[in-house]
Amino acid sequence: MKPSVANITVRFIAIALLCQGATRGEPPAAEDVNFFETKIWPVLVKRCYECHSADSKELGGQLRLDDREAVLAGGQSGPALVAGKPDESLLIKALRYDDVEMPPEDPLPAAVVEDFVQWIQRGAADPRVKEIAPQAASAEISSELWSLQPIADPAPPEVQATAWPRDPLDRFVLARLESDGIAPTQDAEPRVLIRRLYFDLIGLPPTLAEIEAFVASYESDGPKAVARVVDDLLARPQFGERWGRHWLDVARYAESNGNDGLGRNPTFPHAWRYRDYVIRAWNEDTPYDQFLIEQIAGDLLVSESPAERDRGRIATGFLALSSKPAKAMNNNFDMDVVADQIDLVGRGILGLSIACARCHDHKFDPIPTNDYYALAGIFTSSETMWG
Repeated sequence: MKPSVANITVRFIAIALLCQGATRGEPPAAEDVNFFETKIWPVLVKRCYECHSADSKELGGQLRLDDREAVLAGGQSGPALVAGKPDESLLIKALRYDDVEMPPEDPLPAAVVEDFVQWIQRGAADPRVKEIAPQAASAEISSELWSLQPIADPAPPEVQATAWPRDPLDRFVLARLESDGIAPTQDAEPRVLIRRLYFDLIGLPPTLAEIEAFVASYESDGPKAVARVVDDLLARPQFGERWGRHWLDVARYAESNGNDGLGRNPTFPHAWRYRDYVIRAWNEDTPYDQFLIEQIAGDLLVSESPAERDRGRIATGFLALSSKPAKAMNNNFDMDVVADQIDLVGRGILGLSIACARCHDHKFDPIPTNDYYALAGIFTSSETMWG
């Protein structure tokens, strides 16, 4: 039986109960590092390294920009940046052609300069280090990545309170609790349970009539009453609205571009079509593999009806949404769009950070530059911003 988006959602709720006590969320610096790798590093490599790197024939101003420590140390004029203070950073003054001009004779587009301003405002995160880990060590680390592990069917663990589990999943929850010396709490009262089910699955509270009907049913049927309520909630359109929004976060759904620091923010007037596609996928219990294929290559799938053809095309909005670079004065516009799509597919679907491989073999995830541009060749064959 193929896992569906609805099936995965219900499993997620159960697993979330196991992890309630854990610290949630990625470290705040993660997004800042990604900003550097996608917005700043490629510009440094293409426009600055020729004169400001260890490989430069003549090091301009004794300033290197090819590793973190060198940027902080600066050159003849002092440190190149002051984290959090772009207006006090020599790098920004040079990019703005304020006394010093970098790059000479060919200034960066205003939008790119604004990216550098934002980078420094956000603390100037820079993951670059002088020494690169040996390939063998990198491979060893990569083999431990969760996203590269084969799918397994682990046997339910042994537990002490054998009377508590009602199905195999409960044994995994209980084993974690017991390992931390925690005993399961008592079952929720019916009036509490019905509210939890409603809020978890559709994000709305039950009516008084629904609560009273469930309490009466629970007293006579117990678990069967719970199963009936869950089935009812999964069949409601609000289920797709409640849980589809989490995939929209993965897809970076928005109804405007929101990427240009110069005040330009073009709208995506048809973005709602992709939003509704995601909601329908949840409500129709779409198999997860089909859900992914439609979003990556829906326009290439064989369709048996105009409606099915349109569904596949709308699904590829996954690749067209989110912030895109401005085309004005940007000779790399097409490749910047492709870079955004590769990053989305890598992090959103593969669980891998791929963006770094645009400039060099990835130092952690097992992605060489050759693989990156093989993917880029696929995406450059598509006309993303048509119309």
